[in-house]
Amino acid sequence: FIGLVLLGRINHFQVTMSMITFSDNKAGMAGLDKEKIQKIIDQSSGESFSSFAKKKQERLEKQQNEIRAKMYGMSEATKKYHQREMAELCLLLETQRSLDRDCVHIDMDAFYAAVEMRDDPRLRDIPMAVGGSSMLSTSNYAARQFGVRAGMPGFIGLRLCSHLEIVPTNFDKYISESRVLSSILSDYDPSLTMGSLDEAYLDLTDYLMGRVHPVRHNRVRYSGDCVCRLPLLGTNDQLPVGPSTQREETCPKCTKIRIIHEDEVEFGVGRSEVVKEIRFRVEQATGLTCSAGIAPNFMLAKVCSDQNKPNGQFELENDLHKVNEFVRELPTRKVAGIGRVSEAHLSALGMNKCGDIISLAYLLPCAFSTLGVESMLRVGLGLGSNMHSRDSSESSRKSISIERSFSPTSDSKVLTEMLQDLCNALSEQASTKIRSASGLSLKVKLSSFDVLTRCASVPIGCDLLDADRMFTLGKVVLLNLLSEGKELRLLGVRLYKLIERSDENQREEKGESVLDMLKKGRVNSEKGEKKEEEGEDAIIVVEKRRDRESVWDMLKRRRVNKVKEGGEEEEDEDEIIVLEKEGDDTPLCPVCRRCMKGMDETQMNWHVDECLNKKSIKDLLMSDYVRREENPATQVKRVKSKTQQKTMLNFFPKSG
Repeated sequence: FIGLVLLGRINHFQVTMSMITFSDNKAGMAGLDKEKIQKIIDQSSGESFSSFAKKKQERLEKQQNEIRAKMYGMSEATKKYHQREMAELCLLLETQRSLDRDCVHIDMDAFYAAVEMRDDPRLRDIPMAVGGSSMLSTSNYAARQFGVRAGMPGFIGLRLCSHLEIVPTNFDKYISESRVLSSILSDYDPSLTMGSLDEAYLDLTDYLMGRVHPVRHNRVRYSGDCVCRLPLLGTNDQLPVGPSTQREETCPKCTKIRIIHEDEVEFGVGRSEVVKEIRFRVEQATGLTCSAGIAPNFMLAKVCSDQNKPNGQFELENDLHKVNEFVRELPTRKVAGIGRVSEAHLSALGMNKCGDIISLAYLLPCAFSTLGVESMLRVGLGLGSNMHSRDSSESSRKSISIERSFSPTSDSKVLTEMLQDLCNALSEQASTKIRSASGLSLKVKLSSFDVLTRCASVPIGCDLLDADRMFTLGKVVLLNLLSEGKELRLLGVRLYKLIERSDENQREEKGESVLDMLKKGRVNSEKGEKKEEEGEDAIIVVEKRRDRESVWDMLKRRRVNKVKEGGEEEEDEDEIIVLEKEGDDTPLCPVCRRCMKGMDETQMNWHVDECLNKKSIKDLLMSDYVRREENPATQVKRVKSKTQQKTMLNFFPKSG
C-alpha cells in the first residue's frame, strides 16, 4: 500500500508537469528540447490564455485528488470484489477477440503541407506550415524539428522558428487529392471508411482471399535539373522487373530538362505486399507519400501506422502472443481516444502503459464510469473494432456541426452575419445525408478561452435543417450571450436529434406493424432463424446479434442466472421464442405469450409495451439485487431476528 501511495505521488508530479509542458508525441518531434520550447510558448501566450490554462490545470488536479482519495480509501474487501469483477470482464471481452481479419490504417504524411510542397518545390527544404497566424493546420517535418506542430497558433510558430513560412489553406486541392486516395483504396475495400481527408481504414480480408498471383504495375519516376514532378528517382527504390526506358522533356513550369524513367514493379500476394502496392499506387497518382499500419483490428492498425512514419509501414502479426507483447509496452497516449485528461486520470492510478491497465484493472472504477472501464479494458487488452462503423446496423450519425474561429469580437452585426454563413454551410452540408433535425446547439469560445454550449430543441416534425429556421433559433441564443457583454473568439453550430435518409429508407423497407411482426414469426426469416418441429408444434427461434450486448449486460445476465431459484437456467435474453400450432393464425404476445385474438393494432401495441416495461423493471430490480448482494462496499448488514423487521404493525402504537 505504501508503494502504491508513493507511486501515486510520483505519477501526480509527472501528470502535473505533462499538462503544462510541450507535447512531442507527433511523428518527427522526438528528441526536442521541450523546456526551451515551453519557455518560448509561455512567453508568447497572452494573459487570457495563461489564466485559462491555469484554471484547466487546477480542475485536473482536483479530479486527480478525488481519484487518489477513492484509490487510497479502498478497503480490502472492495479491492477483492473489483479484482474479481475485472477478471470476469476481461474473460468476457476475450471471447470477442478476433484474429482472422486483415485491418489496415492508411495515413498520409503531413498531408496539407505535402500537397503545398509538391506544388511549390521551394517549400520542400525549408520549415513551413499550413494555416494562419491564429492557427496552424499542419507543419512539415523540417518545421517539427523546431517544435512547430498542428493546433499551434501561427504567431507562436514564428517565435519558435523565425524563418517559418506559413502558407494559407487550400481545401479545394486537399479534397481533390483525398478523392484520388479514396478511389485507389476502394479497389481493395469498397466499404472503406475515411477517417478524415488524409486517413482511411480498410479491411483487406476479402481482397486477400482472391489475391492468388503477383501483380505488376507501371512505374514513372523523375530526375534531372527539374524537380517539379514527383516522385523523384531514389537510391532505395524497389528494383524493377523487365526492361526500363528513359526520355527527356522540358518542364513548362521551370523550363528545365526533366528525365522520365519508366519501368515495371511487382508486388506479391501477402498483406504486407498488398499494402506496399497501395502506398506505391497512391504515390504514383498523387506524388504524395503515406504510411500504413497492419493489425488484427483498426485500433491497433492506427497505432501501427505511426510506428514507421514518414513513408513506411508496420505490421503486427495476427498472433495473440505478439499482440499482447506489443500492447503491454504501448504508452497509453499512443492509443486514439486517450487524450491529455484520460492520460492524466490513468497516470494518477499508476497506469502509464497499456499493460498497466490490466495489472491494475481493479483501480479503474476509481476514475471511470462503467462504460469508461470497459473502454479502458479494451485498450489494455488490445481489443478494437475490426468491422467498419457503417457495417453496424445500429450505427448512425448522432450530430453534425461546423465552427469557425476568429479574432475576439463582441460586434453583434459581425457575429450574426457569421452565424448566418455557418447555418447556410451546415444546411448545405447536412442536406445530402440528413432528412431532418430537431435539436440545435450553439458553441462559443470566449476571449478568455472558456467554452460555453447552449442547446435548444423543437418538437419532432419542426425541421431545423432549413438554414433560415436554424439561424432564427441560433440568433436568439447568440443575442442572449452577447447581452451579457461577452466577447467571442469562436462560433459553432451543431444539429442533433437527427433522422438520416438511410434510416428513413430502412424504415420504409422494414416498416411493419406489430401484427406484421407477430405473423412474421411463422414465416421464414432472412436472418438465421432456426425451426424445430415437435409433433404438431413448431418453435421458431429468432437469434439476435450478440455483439449488440455490452460486456456489463453479459456479466449481469450471468449473475442473474446464478441466483435463480432451484438453479434453473434463465431463458436467453437474446432469443425470442414463439410457440404456436401449425396453421394457427392466432397472434401471441412475444413477451408473455398471451393470446391477443380480437385486439386491434393499437391495443396490441399497448399490450406489448406494457409487457416490455414489466420485464425491464423486473430485470432492473434483479440486477440491483445482485449488485447489492455482491458488492461489499454497499452491502447492508442482514437482520437475523424476524421480530426486528418492520411490518405494518410497527407503525401503530402497542396496546396496553
